[in-house]
Amino acid sequence: MRNPPGGSTRQGRRRTGDGAIPAAPNTYLLLVPDPLIARDLAETVTEFDPGARILPAHNAAEAGARIAREAQVAVAFLWLSPEAARPLVPPLAVRGARVVLFGPEADEHRAAWRGEHLPTPFSTPMVLHLLRRLAPR
Repeated sequence: MRNPPGGSTRQGRRRTGDGAIPAAPNTYLLLVPDPLIARDLAETVTEFDPGARILPAHNAAEAGARIAREAQVAVAFLWLSPEAARPLVPPLAVRGARVVLFGPEADEHRAAWRGEHLPTPFSTPMVLHLLRRLAPR
């Protein structure tokens, strides 16, 4: 049975007036132990992508649990060293995430990481530039 325009789909998303199913919002994992930095980063992400779903995490264990519940992650910002981030990279890759390391540990061990890096201290324009390159639109 077809859903009428504006009706629900099996996935729980509503069709638009033209019958198309809107894209699911992008999901961003923010593993940041400092609440002020986490808030600033979340505000920058939502400035870039107003419909973004933000998954906050304060440590790697919490991030791992959040990742396990997601089908897709667009970008993961990890305040970790490359070594500490390694266990999180495979499950993030399976979910299509672009992984960005940042923070003092990431800066100090930058040579050990071949992926994306956000140097600290960072600014809103730096994060927006990175998101323009990495996030799906």
